[in-house]
Amino acid sequence: MKPLGTWRTYDGEREFVTPRVLATQEVQEVVGQYRQAAVNAKYAGFDGVEFLAAGRYLPTQFSNAAINRRDDHYGGSVHNRVRFSAEVIEALVSVWGGGSVGIKVSHGLNFDHPADPDPQETCLCLLEAIKPYGIAYLHRMEQVDMPVDGVEKSLVSPIDQQLVRAAFDGAYLANGNYDQPLAAQKIASGEADAIVFGRLMISNPDLPARFRSGEALSQADPATFYEGGARGYVDYPTHGREP
Repeated sequence: MKPLGTWRTYDGEREFVTPRVLATQEVQEVVGQYRQAAVNAKYAGFDGVEFLAAGRYLPTQFSNAAINRRDDHYGGSVHNRVRFSAEVIEALVSVWGGGSVGIKVSHGLNFDHPADPDPQETCLCLLEAIKPYGIAYLHRMEQVDMPVDGVEKSLVSPIDQQLVRAAFDGAYLANGNYDQPLAAQKIASGEADAIVFGRLMISNPDLPARFRSGEALSQADPATFYEGGARGYVDYPTHGREP
């Protein structure tokens, strides 16, 4: 197939081509790969696994109506489109049990892929499909900062959080530009059971201690994101110490 362009990787620019559609029987092979990954994680001593159903990755390519063009039982209706994710969750739970499995979603945040025409319907249908497996938590990206035409802008999910919480029985983990006061407020109000920090945790390896002491926080350097190597990931100092 003819290359469509290049993609930046740890090893430099690489050409990529238009991916082909998985045959129906191949989908089960991929579900089996997720199951094997769960087995490997357990063997390695992990405490649990999180299914990444956010961003532009394969689960989104199935669930998003603007991307999925399949004509088998993994395409068409929203129930068909979330089937792949539900089957993966079933596979993970078969290895770990529901109490050690979580899922991460980002419905409504179209920062690197075409917009789902009804992200709330997709999200709620997915949560209904995985409800029988009793997984531990839902990790939801509520907003994200992304560069648009050279300017960083904040994208906010339009999904009704109350509907999401009502549709899921486990713990709700909120993610998206939280600072300590806002995180504390969110938990105190019962809107979330825990807050997930990304950039602040990267730039502050001792983030919990800084929250407790009130010490100043270091800001992450976006220029180092996705560049490969240690710079900008494991070289931030703890408070009062050099890296």
